[in-house]
Amino acid sequence: MKNTYYSTISVKGQVTIPAPLRELLGLNKGTRVVFELLDDRVVVKRAKNLEDLAGIFDTGRRLTLEKLKRVREEGEMFKKK
Repeated sequence: MKNTYYSTISVKGQVTIPAPLRELLGLNKGTRVVFELLDDRVVVKRAKNLEDLAGIFDTGRRLTLEKLKRVREEGEMFKKK
């Protein structure tokens, strides 16, 4: 299946994912996505778990999966219920 959709990069560097693609992939407001660079293409897909999100932090330090899990658990303590 090959469908082509177009979007324009905003001043802030944002791109709107066309509605048919969002609907097909179940992407809603607040859904985390992963960007992968494959040669000269960018692949966007739904983030499935913590491992998929591990690369989004640019801290200049190595973050292990264990550290990321600990941060997530600590954040859960502060969420309003």
